[in-house]
Amino acid sequence: MGFWWHVWVTGDPTSSITCGCGDTAQGVWWMEWVPWALQHGHTPFLSQQLFARSGGVSALANTSALLLSLVFAPLTMIAGPVASFNLANLLAPVTSGVALFLAAGRVTRLFLVRVIAGALYAFSPFMLRNTVIGHLQLTWAFYPPLVFLLVMKLISDPKARAVKIGVQLGILTILQFFIGMETIALTGIAGAVAALVALTMAPRRVLRLWQPLVRALTPAAAVAGLALAYPLWVFSFGPQHVEGPLVVGTGAPLGAIVNPGTGLHQSNAAEQAVGYLGAGGPTVAYLGVALLVFLALSVPVWRSRRLGVLLAATALLLWLISIQVTGLWHIVAGLPLLSSIVPGRLTMVIDVIVALLLACSIEGWWILVKENSARFAHSRAWRRLGAASLAGIAVGVLAPIAVTYTLPLATATPSVPPWFLSKAPEELPGATVLALPFSDGLYSDSMFWQAKARFSYSLIAGWEFVPGGDHVHQQQFSPIGGAFPVLKALSPLNPQAPPAFTQTAVGNLRRSMTEWLPLLVVVVRASPGSTAAAGYLSSAIGRPPTFSGGVWSWQLDALGPPPHISDSAFRHCLDQSKSADPMSMPRCVLRT
Repeated sequence: MGFWWHVWVTGDPTSSITCGCGDTAQGVWWMEWVPWALQHGHTPFLSQQLFARSGGVSALANTSALLLSLVFAPLTMIAGPVASFNLANLLAPVTSGVALFLAAGRVTRLFLVRVIAGALYAFSPFMLRNTVIGHLQLTWAFYPPLVFLLVMKLISDPKARAVKIGVQLGILTILQFFIGMETIALTGIAGAVAALVALTMAPRRVLRLWQPLVRALTPAAAVAGLALAYPLWVFSFGPQHVEGPLVVGTGAPLGAIVNPGTGLHQSNAAEQAVGYLGAGGPTVAYLGVALLVFLALSVPVWRSRRLGVLLAATALLLWLISIQVTGLWHIVAGLPLLSSIVPGRLTMVIDVIVALLLACSIEGWWILVKENSARFAHSRAWRRLGAASLAGIAVGVLAPIAVTYTLPLATATPSVPPWFLSKAPEELPGATVLALPFSDGLYSDSMFWQAKARFSYSLIAGWEFVPGGDHVHQQQFSPIGGAFPVLKALSPLNPQAPPAFTQTAVGNLRRSMTEWLPLLVVVVRASPGSTAAAGYLSSAIGRPPTFSGGVWSWQLDALGPPPHISDSAFRHCLDQSKSADPMSMPRCVLRT
């Protein structure tokens, strides 16, 4: 709760949020999607509320977290998508930490040690950095530790538990699929690496496990396969499916594991762009020198445990794969279904292993203290001293990570132009809207406004993965015909010179808008470059807008004849339109 003090204590969870932009706006949008789709009888796998005139957007090709949207649907319908998003964001590290706490029970019986391991995972730099920008598909990360727990149960009792564990694994995989498929892939990579290490360490013992593994994986594949057959078809071949790599990852820098970065306690442009306006935290790969030194010094107390050696070797190999300098990621990324994974996100499973190793280390030292306390007359005092020392060490190794955070996290109450909450839902239900700022790239504010308006209208575009213009190679942000460059240029993140006013650009814009008719075009006055956008669109549409509720709007069934205006005349109008009259710029370009 301390992290989100400004939401739950001093703020309003229905409106306070890190930002109504970037990835956070995406998360809020998808929280609204599933309850809206179910209420209106739509499949949750394909939404026409974005890219409304170009096929829509596939939920399974994007970070939709459909299961979370479904689970929190009652709250969404009562209090809105911001409230459900905030609650999901609050519970994410708790859920992940509890899962690690349960997994740590396979390496230690000490309750406090399991709590420390769970806390390290729940509030790791990876978890917090993804929390502040609303990556629910990554922060609800219960899958890797629970898979570890199930595998350890299978190894400890391979005959009696195989089928039961297989069914549990299948159900767990189904749940994770509808939160985020990338976590399944990351866990699979870690599992493959661990299997190779285990085969190298104890080939005979590993080979003896093949029969229980088959007995477990068969029901797991059957349960997951039956439930996910259709969703997998939609993901691979369905409408608006995305082929090829969605993102290109280069891996973490070599020193990121011990270097928290230079932007600590300072706001930085990179995090602002994806949805967090507060002070930056450490890089996702950061673990700190103190923690790594403690783990290294602890090797003597757990090196006799094969599990500890297996975990350490697996973590080391995964780290080597994830960093830039080795180039190993290019080998992994060439495998099917792995090309779109960001290599730095292997940190998620590395953090699981490090937390388990920390548990092994603390327990190993505690056992050593207990064994030696028998030699002293005051063994109880010796144990207390040992316990206090271990607690101090635990605080010492975690403190360097904790001090990199700036708490409470910064929040805001994003404003929504009144037009989107009043006129759009009441007077124009079901309209298709071309909104500027254009909802594409890092500028996803209009998606936030659309979610707050409860999807009373659809948008021409959106910040989502969709098929590229050539239908073969895929792009993150699909070109919306020839209008794309102009609309992007008219939606700058910061005030800057408007794009060149040419007949070619205007012609491309008109052709795209003709394909989208009937259409409602809206320009928000409070956004950067809005005056230029109002004038540019007035000229392209060939008629003046109306102005109300803080926006210029055109309700179009057809385009008017465009005026023949030069770039210099357009810029002269812009220079002359400094008055408080919002219609001065549209009138100027239309009479020139």
